[in-house]
Amino acid sequence: MAPEQTELTAIEAAVVKAVTPLLRTMQTEINTRMEGLETRMEGLETRLSDRIDTVQKDVAEIKEHQLSTDIRLATIENHMYAREFTDAELHHLNTKGRDPIVATPRTAAFRIAIEKRDLACILTGSNNHPPFVGKRKEMLCGPAIEAAHIIPLGRPDLWKTQIVTGIRLSRRKLRIGGGKIDQNALENGVMLRADLHCMFDRFFWGVHPKTWRVVVFIPVPELVSFHGMRITPRDKKQFPPEPVWLWHWQQCVLRCFRAEGE
Repeated sequence: MAPEQTELTAIEAAVVKAVTPLLRTMQTEINTRMEGLETRMEGLETRLSDRIDTVQKDVAEIKEHQLSTDIRLATIENHMYAREFTDAELHHLNTKGRDPIVATPRTAAFRIAIEKRDLACILTGSNNHPPFVGKRKEMLCGPAIEAAHIIPLGRPDLWKTQIVTGIRLSRRKLRIGGGKIDQNALENGVMLRADLHCMFDRFFWGVHPKTWRVVVFIPVPELVSFHGMRITPRDKKQFPPEPVWLWHWQQCVLRCFRAEGE
């Protein structure tokens, strides 16, 4: 080996020997700083998660407080004005000062569609169809589970523009057509046990339009156990939107003292 090459190799070895500890020190510092940054990031994520949890709890408490307030107001109104109306009084309240109304005809397709979506009473969860009892091919629930119209067929004049608009917006969000929007629309019905259906039509109980909580206005023993229960639909697709529930809710609150003033 030439003397020049030997000298160059010796210099390279000396440089490597001198630089290696420096590189190791730099790598150690970088690793330390990276660990510090990761620790700080974990701390920030934990604090952010804690704040999100706190906000969510606050929102839940506010909603619960709002529901409790609504229930207390409904209870106060119930004690002040509530009583059971006769069929004659209900007919009088629904028709006073109006021309004769032609009811929207009931269709078999309405029940079939509601049954397919809900499969059971939305309050009790009961299907009421024993396996040993014969049923029609399209029948999914027993005869004691009925398809209830929220806005009654007998009052097509109540089918307002805001209700149709609310249903249309709901369908648009789901990107579905859904057919004609009239009182036999899927969004205007739910499956209910026959006795609950009867008391629903008489406004003994209602569903809060925003929270889907059940509020009992007339303390019938068969209803009390459902008070405060949250409706959890099996299939939210084309489930009644807020404007539909709102109409029935308002009737539950106001019906009690309409008769007192008329």
